[in-house]
Amino acid sequence: MDNAQPNILLITTDQQRYDTTGETRPSFLRTPHLDQLAREGITFRRAYTSCPLCVPSRISIMTGKSVTSHGMTHNGATSEVMGRDATLPALMRARGYQTAAIGKMHFSPQRTRHGFDEMILPSDYYRMMGRSGQPLQPMRHGLGQNEIYPSLSTVPESQTLTSWTAEQCVEYIARRRDPAVPFFLWCSFSKPHPPLDPPEPYYSMYRDSPIPEPVIGTWRDDETCPAVFRREQTIWGADRIDPEVIRAARAAYFGLITQIDYHIGRLFAALHETGTSDETMILFASDHGEFLGDHRAVSKTYFHEAAAHVPLVREQAGDVHIIAEPAGRNTAPAIALAALSL
Repeated sequence: MDNAQPNILLITTDQQRYDTTGETRPSFLRTPHLDQLAREGITFRRAYTSCPLCVPSRISIMTGKSVTSHGMTHNGATSEVMGRDATLPALMRARGYQTAAIGKMHFSPQRTRHGFDEMILPSDYYRMMGRSGQPLQPMRHGLGQNEIYPSLSTVPESQTLTSWTAEQCVEYIARRRDPAVPFFLWCSFSKPHPPLDPPEPYYSMYRDSPIPEPVIGTWRDDETCPAVFRREQTIWGADRIDPEVIRAARAAYFGLITQIDYHIGRLFAALHETGTSDETMILFASDHGEFLGDHRAVSKTYFHEAAAHVPLVREQAGDVHIIAEPAGRNTAPAIALAALSL
């Protein structure tokens, strides 16, 4: 492979706050592989999502455009604003890359490839689990897709979507790609997005840890609180959730992050075992954050620190570099530019 064109591994999580990584994470939170990535690379301390909502943010990652440019402000059909030509994977293909998307893409229609050579999606996992005949099936505990109430996973760790996503990526790196050309692989984990249902040992890992208390702004209970924010959180019932539930939710959320970190380690191991580690640039980011009880709110949507500030790390060989980015740095163009500055 031409060393001028390194492999690119883009790893994203869904709904992961900035203060769960690097020097801002709680001291008890175990993320050794993300810590290693930060030590060996560049950490963008002021990376903000272009929109704290799944689909708009992912379109920005795919196009390098802000929401005001691509026009999708809600979780709508990606096919309305994005085709197959001017996307990140399409540009990678034009440079000779083999491209694959594995995990949660949130494209609509979901099989729209938007320039990827192939896609392996969570629906493939759920179909496989449904056909397996196993009595234990994922997500059968009644939780919705945005509820904050935590619960133990209904399947063992090895059968979770997180484990399956990592396994598909390892399989691609080790056995399924074309070794004659560089690859661009987007490994997209669906967690720590709710349901907050980590398997053991992650479910109990942080139960007795000194969980940080939510941040409650002084504006939350006075006339400066935006009416739309207050109204939506009342609908969610977030202001009536017991503090102990919030604490348990945070413990489960941290558990999901450590589970993901473990599987990121599997990806790193696959790169080392195939001899491609030194030829691969790694990018890590999240599409947006999660209020997780801050300002008596849950989910995302609003441009507060908990929802809009996201982790962004680019691996770089050689000396360790930590860069404090200017305020307002947008994650999506940073990802696109990092990948395309080859």
